[in-house]
Amino acid sequence: MQRHNGGQRVTRGVYLDLTSVDLFQCPEQGAVLPGDHNTSYLEIPAPVAFAAAPLLGLTYIIFLPVLGIAGLISFAMHRLVRALLPSGAEMGRMAVPAWVPGVSYLIRGRRAAQPAAAEGEAADTAEEFLDDVEEKLQQRRRDGER
Repeated sequence: MQRHNGGQRVTRGVYLDLTSVDLFQCPEQGAVLPGDHNTSYLEIPAPVAFAAAPLLGLTYIIFLPVLGIAGLISFAMHRLVRALLPSGAEMGRMAVPAWVPGVSYLIRGRRAAQPAAAEGEAADTAEEFLDDVEEKLQQRRRDGER
């Protein structure tokens, strides 16, 4: 097995790109390998390439179902743990702060000084705020501003 660099003229054969692990086949004598001089290729003899192809296919055939079964078992275990331990989900809901759609929360410092409001009150406050913004926008449009 001989090493070659990209851009080099080579004989017919199969070449393995060592950086991306891609195979490149040179169908004719004097073909140029793709890439620049930093790209390294390893010339693979034809008997080795013919012997390796079925072995690579065999590993694909064997490990694809194994990966599928492992993924299915992982999914089932995740569902089982979630079903048996619902308290973890409840604790997660308690840790998540109340979020109101349409509010940017860019003024956290001022809001922290105010007492915490109930969730319904926060939604009412957000709706009032949005109504005020809409009224101001309509007034600006009537005045001719953009």
